[in-house]
Amino acid sequence: MAEILDQAEEDGVEYFVKMPFWIEDTLHNLISLNGLKTIQRLAKEMELEDCKPLMSAIDKAITSKVEGYQQ
Repeated sequence: MAEILDQAEEDGVEYFVKMPFWIEDTLHNLISLNGLKTIQRLAKEMELEDCKPLMSAIDKAITSKVEGYQQ
C-alpha cells in the first residue's frame, strides 16, 4: 500500500478522498491478521500518518469493528 501511495505522489496525484475499495479491503485483512496496533505502528514508521485516506480507512476498520481491531 505504501508503494502505491508513493507512486501516486510521484505521478502527481495530489487529491483523493478515499482509498480504492480493494486497497481498503486489503488493509482490513492485514488488520485482522496482524492487529490494529501493528498496522498503526507501521503507518507511523513509514510516515504515512498524514495520508488522510489511509487514516480514514483505518478509522473505518475501527468503527466497523473489523476482526483484529482490538489487538
